[in-house]
Amino acid sequence: MSNHSKSLGLVVAISLMVGAMSAWGQDQRAHPGAPCRVTPGLELGWSAQEKWVWTQICEGRTADLNMRDGGVPLSSSNKMDFPADRVLSERFLKTILLRAPFRDAIPEKGVGIDGALFLESLNFSNARIDAQLELTGSLFKGPVFFPGAEFNRSLSFDNSQFEQELELYDAHIGKSLFMGAGAHFVTVNLSGASIDSYANFDEAKFTGELNMNSIRVGRSLFMRSAEIGPANPENLNALPVVDLIGARVDGEVSMSGAKFTGQLDMNGIQIGELLLMDNAEFTLANPKNAHSPRVVNLSSANVGGQVSMLGAKFKGLLEMSSIQIDGHLLMHDAEFALANPENPEANLVINMISATIKGQIGVGGAKFAGDLEMDSVQVGTHLLMRGAHFEQAIYLSSAKITGVLQFSNGTETATWGEGASIYLGEALVQRIAISEHALPNKTSENPWPLSLEGLQYQRLTTIVGEDVNNTLDADWYKQHWLEKSRFSSQPYNQLASALEREDRPNVAAEILYASKEKQRQRAEGLSWINLTLHKFLIGYGYRIYLALIWIAGFVAIGAVVHKTSSVAETTRPAESIFFSLDLLIPVVKLHEPHYKIEFDSWRRYYFAAHILTGFILVSFILAGVSGLTQ
Repeated sequence: MSNHSKSLGLVVAISLMVGAMSAWGQDQRAHPGAPCRVTPGLELGWSAQEKWVWTQICEGRTADLNMRDGGVPLSSSNKMDFPADRVLSERFLKTILLRAPFRDAIPEKGVGIDGALFLESLNFSNARIDAQLELTGSLFKGPVFFPGAEFNRSLSFDNSQFEQELELYDAHIGKSLFMGAGAHFVTVNLSGASIDSYANFDEAKFTGELNMNSIRVGRSLFMRSAEIGPANPENLNALPVVDLIGARVDGEVSMSGAKFTGQLDMNGIQIGELLLMDNAEFTLANPKNAHSPRVVNLSSANVGGQVSMLGAKFKGLLEMSSIQIDGHLLMHDAEFALANPENPEANLVINMISATIKGQIGVGGAKFAGDLEMDSVQVGTHLLMRGAHFEQAIYLSSAKITGVLQFSNGTETATWGEGASIYLGEALVQRIAISEHALPNKTSENPWPLSLEGLQYQRLTTIVGEDVNNTLDADWYKQHWLEKSRFSSQPYNQLASALEREDRPNVAAEILYASKEKQRQRAEGLSWINLTLHKFLIGYGYRIYLALIWIAGFVAIGAVVHKTSSVAETTRPAESIFFSLDLLIPVVKLHEPHYKIEFDSWRRYYFAAHILTGFILVSFILAGVSGLTQ
């Protein structure tokens, strides 16, 4: 046989051996129902329960130690001593998850262990775990470390209890993370972690910090009915109790029904779809000594859909400055209380300065115990305040509301505390809807409950009963709208413009007349004299008929003076009237001889004053007609 033939035979033999070994390695997984093909040797030193657990896993079943022991769940609250036959070691887990042939023999179902007891710490730093890992209903006495670990599939700690920290920072989970269903944690660190699918903390309980700073979740984050708060509320280091600063969740974030004791910090979070906080409760751990009154921080957050806080309770500041919400912001029936009512400086319950809400804001039925700061907010459709109760101030200065700012719709009306007020200066609103009792009233402590200087709107819709009313007189608008604000002519002019657009010029004129009258009452000296003349001569330009009355009066007086003079004893009354009218009208001389008559004594001075009066009356008439006095 040639050397070439020998070499070829050797290559074939080696290939067959490699193929056989590969086939043997690929065939380590037991078929469903078949016995496990990889059994531990004596050199591993596994306990009896570890061998049993491996057999269950290898054969495609969950290793349920609870069921093995008669269905008794393992819990640190059990009165029974920890059973030794529940204990699994770190070495056992590392062997089956990271070492061949055990790692390769794990079936598609993955590693499922329920009811185990881990007495020692677990350290899987930077480990790569290909199998799905479920350590549910178990008790971890020591710290658990998975920093930088790579999970190709899902990871579950549902219903488990941790007595020390769980570290998962910078870990990557290829599918979902489950840490709910009654699970109990102390401190959890998920900062910088990446989860390709869901992160589920439903019904979990945390007695320490949950750090999810800069976490990435490919689908949704669920924390429904979870309870999160420090075991010792006096420990100020427990704030924030949940850190989601800079996080990104491509789907929704749901915290409905959850209870947070301590600050929830979501500064700069990006949420692709919804943020749901319905019926959740948020309270500071130690409000009297807290570094900040903020109980929830959503400043600079970006939410791609709706934000819902229906029935939620906030005891502290809800910070939403510069937030952007692409859908609606719903706060119906929510309660916003002060973190520490004894601190007069911390009277703000919501901060939405420069927020952008592309949909509507609805707060019907909500209760606000402190100030609502919404300066420079932008609302894409409506801001609906009807049915809510406000104890303190609402700041809407420089706000921009494309739709309606509604305080009443007839059946539901906003209600107000003694110190309530609304600041609308420089705001831009499409339409405002009010009713008789929709706005705060004047009190001795708060004589000006409205601030309207610079407010611009297209329409002011008034509601009586359940119907829009377009027949209310000027006195109604003054009492329920204008006179609740410190006087400025701009709000009067703005209301008049809105009334004119509704084809109500007479009411608009009355409003403008009232504005001039307010100015006259506040004027002094020459300004007062000027405005008084405008009022009585032409009604500030809105009652020009007054000037005609004055003209008729002076014509009559001049006619009497002329008729009773010696130069007109034989003239007819009509000639005396014509004479008086000619002298009263300036510039135009209807009959030249009238201006050459020489009167005796006081009549000479009267007709000089008569001519001057004519100049004054006509100039006022011309000014009023041209709009210069308005």
